[in-house]
Amino acid sequence: MEGSKNNELITGPSLSGTATISGTYRMGETLTVNTENITGGEGDFLFQWRAGGVDIAGANSDTYTIQGADAGRVITCVITRSDIAGSVTAHGQEVAFDLVLNTAGLTSPSTASFRSGNALNTFAVSNGMVYIDYTLASTHNANILRLNINAYYIEGSPLLGPGIPGEGYLVYTVYSDHADNGVITINAVSIHTNDPIIAIISQPALALTIALPSGSGTLSVQANVYPAGLLTYQWFRNTTNSNSGGTSIPGATSASLNIPAGLGGSIMAGTHYFYCVVSAPGAASVSSNVTVVTVTPPGGGPLTSIPEIVAYLATYPPVNTPANPIHLEIALNLGDMTNAASNWQELLQTIANAGLYVELDLTACTMVGTNFNPVSSISTGKNYIVSIDLPTVSTSIAGGTPGSPTIPTFAHFTNLESVSGADITSIGIVAFTGCTSLTTANFPAATTIGFQAFAGCTNLTTADFPLVTGIASNAFLNCTSLTTVDFPLVTIIGNWAFEGCISLATVNFPALTSIGEGAFRNCASLTTVDFPLVTIIGRDAFVNCTSLTSVSFPLVTIIDSATFANCTNLTSASFPLVTSMGWNVFFGCTSLTTVDFPLVTNIGNGAFSGCTALADVTLGTITEANFHTDSGFPGDLRDVYFAPGGGAGRYTRTPPDTTWTKD
Repeated sequence: MEGSKNNELITGPSLSGTATISGTYRMGETLTVNTENITGGEGDFLFQWRAGGVDIAGANSDTYTIQGADAGRVITCVITRSDIAGSVTAHGQEVAFDLVLNTAGLTSPSTASFRSGNALNTFAVSNGMVYIDYTLASTHNANILRLNINAYYIEGSPLLGPGIPGEGYLVYTVYSDHADNGVITINAVSIHTNDPIIAIISQPALALTIALPSGSGTLSVQANVYPAGLLTYQWFRNTTNSNSGGTSIPGATSASLNIPAGLGGSIMAGTHYFYCVVSAPGAASVSSNVTVVTVTPPGGGPLTSIPEIVAYLATYPPVNTPANPIHLEIALNLGDMTNAASNWQELLQTIANAGLYVELDLTACTMVGTNFNPVSSISTGKNYIVSIDLPTVSTSIAGGTPGSPTIPTFAHFTNLESVSGADITSIGIVAFTGCTSLTTANFPAATTIGFQAFAGCTNLTTADFPLVTGIASNAFLNCTSLTTVDFPLVTIIGNWAFEGCISLATVNFPALTSIGEGAFRNCASLTTVDFPLVTIIGRDAFVNCTSLTSVSFPLVTIIDSATFANCTNLTSASFPLVTSMGWNVFFGCTSLTTVDFPLVTNIGNGAFSGCTALADVTLGTITEANFHTDSGFPGDLRDVYFAPGGGAGRYTRTPPDTTWTKD
């Protein structure tokens, strides 16, 4: 209650007193606040727990269970009452982190593990180092803790023997970020007693950018060895982001490496990887982290003329490989690409003359028209192009020439591994047919894929075309490495579109309504198909899909011939609206046990031939004339169906019994 008298403020009573928190301040433990000594008011107590002064969402009772995110923060609880002003704050303690010693990667000794119940449960964190209380004699530097060996035992055998004082070194890699789970994990690598041990105390930079032609940079490493000894260094160059398996650089044997001087004075544009191995007598060698070196063209920007490209390529050694291509970022007017005097054909000749493998970035280029046509009749220089980013002004890729022989748009690009076009909407017929080195095709704006566009691209692994609505016939024929396809807007798949994609395991076609003939023929890795909107399935669509286990097409009314022939692992098939099926639909489906066709009126010859495991069949009303004698049902189902009391319904048997019973 507040009021005024003679200009003085009168304040009523408020909540007062003290409150305490009981419990253990570790992750998973429950804290309880005691309100016995709080006075004032008679309403319900209201609680708000805080960690590090910040409200914890939903923590509004008199108890709170500590979460991982609370580690390292002081816990408090603010208490109010519903009928009186003011608050009382109960002050707790800082939540301790939990320590886990991970010995899964322990290499020396290789089978050692730390016993449960050791002293690794009390610790503190300071300046990025983990200190283990009362087991730590002193710290040396990053990744090494010097330990009191008396506190450590290897399972079944102490390091120095029970009760024998001594020192050892626990070498670890990194400890985990503890912000989310309240746990610090030390990944133990090795345990040392008297052996010398190397520790890198200053790593080389993780990344370095060098601009050609005059740019340079230096990588450095600092290390110590305990006890003191002679350190030696060897720098390595790698083709992947890994600090093992690289190639040693002749003469690079100091603690620093200058690039490019230390490499013989030259380095190609692109991405390179370097690391250093530090050694000392009697100690295990230690590898530094990897430095990713990005080398950019002169000036750090695109090359703008043929003479500039010629001069740039001339700065490189005369030999490279597809695994180590030169990055060429170009801003030219390619002109009329079909013209022999165009900059496009001049560029190809320049690449051929240099004899160097390149990554070709043409995104900043202009050209006559918007149809990218690399001129399939010209082979010059194309075998040196490892990747190509098409000009942003390009909206389509020209079609090639189908027939015998087929001449693809990208003929002669024998080492092309990657192609992309941010604004390409249409991919022409036989555009990339037979590009056997192609692994990645990125066309996020494409809406149309032409006939046989990627046929025979045997190294293509993924196809992701979010805007394509229809896939032409043979589009991905015999793409034997293709594992995943994602076409969220496609409604129609053409004939034989994915035939022979033997590695294809996952498909996503949520809008699909029509499947062409042989569309997934011989897709031996395909396990499931979920096409809820499909109404049409062409003949042979899933022939020889030997990993397929179940199929369900709720809207299909007609199944064409041999659609699922030789799907030897298929166990069930549900087609609630099918009225007619062609011949040999399930021919050779030796694992098929259950079929559900409640509306079927016509079954073609051999539809279930070889389905020896069939045991549960639901059929509609079939005329005898259409229920052929060789429809393939095991046993005497035909006779039972047309016997008195037969007809539409469900029939079951228990193999190998051949007698069918109508439910």
